[in-house]
Amino acid sequence: MFRKLKLLLAPMLVLALCLGALPAATVMANDPMLPQSAAITKILRTAIGLDVDTIPELVFTFEFTEVGIDGDETADAKSNMPAISDVTITFATDMMTLASPLTNPYNASGMTHYVMEKEFIDAATFTHAWSNAGVYEYLITEKTTFVADPPLEQTKSTGGYDETVVLSEASYTFFLFVEEHPDTGELFLAGFGAYRETADDGSISVGKADPTPGGNQDTYFWSQVIFNNNFLRDYDDDDDPPPTPDPDYAALIVSKDLDGKGLVDADSETKYTFSITLIESELYASFYPDDMPSEHYAYVWDIAAGAVVADLSGRDDASSIDSTSYDYDVYVFPMGGTTTFELYPGEQLCFVSLPDGTGYEITENATPFFQPTYSIITAGADVNSFSGSTGYAFSFQETEYVGHTNQTNENLKNEAAWVNICNFNPTTGLSLNDLSFIGLIVLAVGGLILFVVVKSRRKKNDEEEIVTGEFCPTDARI
Repeated sequence: MFRKLKLLLAPMLVLALCLGALPAATVMANDPMLPQSAAITKILRTAIGLDVDTIPELVFTFEFTEVGIDGDETADAKSNMPAISDVTITFATDMMTLASPLTNPYNASGMTHYVMEKEFIDAATFTHAWSNAGVYEYLITEKTTFVADPPLEQTKSTGGYDETVVLSEASYTFFLFVEEHPDTGELFLAGFGAYRETADDGSISVGKADPTPGGNQDTYFWSQVIFNNNFLRDYDDDDDPPPTPDPDYAALIVSKDLDGKGLVDADSETKYTFSITLIESELYASFYPDDMPSEHYAYVWDIAAGAVVADLSGRDDASSIDSTSYDYDVYVFPMGGTTTFELYPGEQLCFVSLPDGTGYEITENATPFFQPTYSIITAGADVNSFSGSTGYAFSFQETEYVGHTNQTNENLKNEAAWVNICNFNPTTGLSLNDLSFIGLIVLAVGGLILFVVVKSRRKKNDEEEIVTGEFCPTDARI
């Protein structure tokens, strides 16, 4: 890692590299304006929420290939260049919480970044029998082999998951500036610099490397040699759903329940309609395997019965249900498409698998007399519950969902829990909880009817008495 360069030197170095004027100015190795050490910064990126304790120890290796001296790329020139040994950087589970050189890990752009670095040159101790002054040029690349301990999990065929490490294809030209001391004539290392040639995806990306993400020029050192690797975990969803479904290993659960004092028996026998759209993560899409499936499966789980709902016939949008390929019916959800599904209260929609970084938007259709509410858990983090308006549809969007999960691990749990609340009587029936109020209403109506009947009879009697002359004043008959 290069220590922070003074503002005076940085533009000069960039200009020199950009123009190809590689010979450096005459400076001393202990000049405070020069970086005094160089290191490779390695960043391991994972989906946010992935349990670090489940990542195997990973060892990555970087190599330095001699290019030439002052543009001379002959074998003789290369033989006079000091060999720079391979650099290995280890990501161990107990090292991923270190706070050097910056707060580590940190989240950015939908991914968790674990930063490690390894120094490969110290200007104070680096020695070599230099043959001549000039610019010594190397190419730094990451080797295509790495070590994982334990080995990466490869259990997709049995309902588990495959672990994948996407190595960086970045490359950097690294320069050693060797000069002759003006007084003694001694050759010495005056400085060094780096220039990015290709980006992590292998595309041409010529220029100075960006500073270490999260760094601060007043607090942290900059690094100009940065490699980003990606650790991905994909559950099996390209062949068969598991023969024995288990919601504890679902990638995402959508659950349905009811609450409120206005519920009647018919409510629990009603299907409630949802629609969901799976959103492909732009960030992760470039790292997906070429054979990543475009459709994803989900089964329905009956919580009370503790079993999968094998038969989904009678539910709307039958075109999204596969009832022939497996031992039980499943919903099929295309990536990027909107699919309708139905749940009874007490059921869960359990996704077998989703690619890392998949987002989703879910809507529950309007149900008269019911107020929709939901609470969201993403990567174990609770999101506050939200409530909609009674009798209206209600939607939620999670843009950076974590695809890999284990519901038994609270740090990885992913769930969208929907609860409809009814606090007054719908037209489907009467609630036993409201019988006391209904009784009062019946008594009041009955009393009113009795009052009208009695009043009517008394009026009729009065009219008969007037006709016969009874109870009438004397002057009334004149």
